[in-house]
Amino acid sequence: MAAIENVHDLEVFKEVVGTGSFTQAARALKMSQPAVSLAVKRLERQLGAELFQRQPFGPNAISLTDAGKILVSHVGIALQEIDGAAQEIESLEKRHAVRLSLPPV
Repeated sequence: MAAIENVHDLEVFKEVVGTGSFTQAARALKMSQPAVSLAVKRLERQLGAELFQRQPFGPNAISLTDAGKILVSHVGIALQEIDGAAQEIESLEKRHAVRLSLPPV
């Protein structure tokens, strides 16, 4: 079973798909372009499949492979689920928090 080790890599992948460019994704995420490329390469290594077909130049320099299309169909839902779980946990922690104030002794 393939294990995705870093949720941020999924966010980077989603941004590359959304912008259609590693460079534009880097700008949007305030990352360097090499860092974006490394995140995608990490995902590809972990999944054992290329996610993008890369061309050297042109308006369609990258396109999704079949594996990339499968991942993009799941990544949005996965990220929403992770965010939802984090929000639920945060609200749970806030409900159970008890704050006590004591006067100085």
